[in-house]
Amino acid sequence: MRSFLLFFASLLLCSIAYAQVPSSFNYQSVVRDGFNVLIANQPIGVQASIVQDSVGGASLYSETHSVSTNANGLFSIQIGEGAAVSGSFNSID
Repeated sequence: MRSFLLFFASLLLCSIAYAQVPSSFNYQSVVRDGFNVLIANQPIGVQASIVQDSVGGASLYSETHSVSTNANGLFSIQIGEGAAVSGSFNSID
């Protein structure tokens, strides 16, 4: 039993040692206009910013994406893979 626990603990430590920070993460949203109507099947520009502490905080990273919405007004992007405007995604704490 003791050897099994030792093996399991060493396996767990090895898996933690190889863990890496992701280079991007997924984001989805639905787009509506000022009259609350879906913007479906349209090209749009999206700017994503990661700010420090609160909504009014300093921008740590900002990027832009050019995407199209689907029939439901939904778009999907991977933050960290857009065109960087300011900052570096890899330097975010």
